[in-house]
Amino acid sequence: MTWARLCVVILSALVWGAGVADARMSATERQLAEYDCKAGDEAACAAMVANHPHYNDANMTPKTFDRLRDAAITDAKARCDAGTTEACTDYASLLQLRDGLDTPEVYALFASGCDAGDGFACALLSDLNFSLMGYSGPSYEAFYYEQAKACETGDLTACISQSRLNVLVPQVAPDRAIWFDQLRRLCDVEEAARACALLSYIQSYDGAEEYAVFDPGFPDEVENKQRYALWDAEKACELGNPVGCYNAGLAYDEGQAVMESWKRAQQYYVRACRGGFRRGCDEINHETYWRPTDSLLAMKKACAEGDFSACHYSAVKSFAPVTVNPSTDADIARMTAFRTELKDICQMGWVRGCADMATLARAGKDLAEAARYAWASCALSEGMGCLVLGNILKLDRGTPETKRQAVWYHQRGCELRTWIACNNLGDSYEHGRGVAADTGQAARYYVIACNNEVALGCRNMAQLQEARAPEEAAIYRERACALNAQYCREE
Repeated sequence: MTWARLCVVILSALVWGAGVADARMSATERQLAEYDCKAGDEAACAAMVANHPHYNDANMTPKTFDRLRDAAITDAKARCDAGTTEACTDYASLLQLRDGLDTPEVYALFASGCDAGDGFACALLSDLNFSLMGYSGPSYEAFYYEQAKACETGDLTACISQSRLNVLVPQVAPDRAIWFDQLRRLCDVEEAARACALLSYIQSYDGAEEYAVFDPGFPDEVENKQRYALWDAEKACELGNPVGCYNAGLAYDEGQAVMESWKRAQQYYVRACRGGFRRGCDEINHETYWRPTDSLLAMKKACAEGDFSACHYSAVKSFAPVTVNPSTDADIARMTAFRTELKDICQMGWVRGCADMATLARAGKDLAEAARYAWASCALSEGMGCLVLGNILKLDRGTPETKRQAVWYHQRGCELRTWIACNNLGDSYEHGRGVAADTGQAARYYVIACNNEVALGCRNMAQLQEARAPEEAAIYRERACALNAQYCREE
């Protein structure tokens, strides 16, 4: 990660409430809804359209999608008029989708939603700002001057929008006194979080390219600007700006003008995620500093603050030991309770929780639920989910068609570095299960699995080479034995 990933978004000095993030689907909830929508659940389709209107990944017919979109527009407009912040964001996004336009009305709604603490609105505003680069129509020029007039009356929201648009609208001459000095005053004096967040971008590498505020050829100047970028991001975060939290997280993640600290970075990402800015959630899913050996009390505290990765490790530690082959009533009860906990953690947004949920559901012979959670996690690039779904299709369902599907999911799991999936893909190639038999490809995937310490991959490679390369087979048999004692007993 680099500072080039900082988001060009703007926010006011309002602290978000828990309801902002809670009112929206997490990324995992959206994938579950997509799965249900594809299965014919229209309520799930409607929820997808209302929460993420720019996507139609469930392959709804255009007629169905348009009907659900229009219903969502009516509902969002009514809730927006009643004062629900996130509904105004949804309404603007749905208008943007329906009309195919980035209008000043949409911009104003995204900006006001971002000002009110809706991180999703901030992300949409960021995208819209970038789409305005090179804009040549007249509407935003008029909108710019409306913001300028409103700024003169003391409207801070308008002042910040004017500052941002001063660089984006080609018909307007860029003026540092507007796009930088005005923001500096708004952040330092007025404590407008949206201004601080924008300044944290302007002083980043990516912002430097757009605003030319420093010369990248002078390292000392770059470091100095990065230091200001971090201070502004942290201030924006403390003032209630989820994107400021995200930008501060990036600084600690990469050690930009501060000592690198993944723990500190994640704490900021958690705050961004809780504020509805999903890129913060994505970073937590990408990596977490929690480990099973960490303090359970510390995990529970972090979980209560919104760190769903801490919730996961806390649950793992609380329910240990858990077996996927329960033999006693106590084992079954523990696995069932753990499944319930994992379901909640998955829906919070922790992708690995969804994959673990799928694993336990399959162990409990609940294949329908296992497939649902495995598909959702695989769609979000969690290799273990791809592995579980591939195993269900290949081993539990086992028809010619599902075996063909399993090959794709095991391939995907292997690409995502879930190494046992490489072994299972090798098995499909060796025995022609869902794909044409090919011992060369089988060997390739067995070796990948074995080289990544999957004992079964080493054992399978040994058996594959037994007749044609016995010396090589012996080497792989020894490696299998070293990794798993049960293979030492095989003749």
